[in-house]
Amino acid sequence: MEYVSKTYPLKKDRPRTFITRKGRKVGVYATVAMHGAFHFQVEDRPVNVLVLLAQGDHGLLRDFVLPPKVVQENWKRFIRRNGYVDVILRHSAEGTALLLSDGTVPVDQFEGDYSALQ
Repeated sequence: MEYVSKTYPLKKDRPRTFITRKGRKVGVYATVAMHGAFHFQVEDRPVNVLVLLAQGDHGLLRDFVLPPKVVQENWKRFIRRNGYVDVILRHSAEGTALLLSDGTVPVDQFEGDYSALQ
């Protein structure tokens, strides 16, 4: 957080939620690999940017910063349970993708791309 805030100032809003300089709400969630995928339990409330911190089997941390367009286009397509949204990332030979109720969305291009935090 300290590293990112030097370039892209973020103000804490509530747990796991921050506000950018331009007023975008950013949800930040982390998890570890389970059964070949990353399962994030995200609160079912609006955010503009979704940051998914995925720790792999060997301790490698991967950061996917999903910009507003991706979040808005796909938010309703995630599976919901008990007031939470199941955001699932799966890594395969083709790359990393979000698993949705009706398909997948590739997200490799958003790994380490913090431009949505401006």
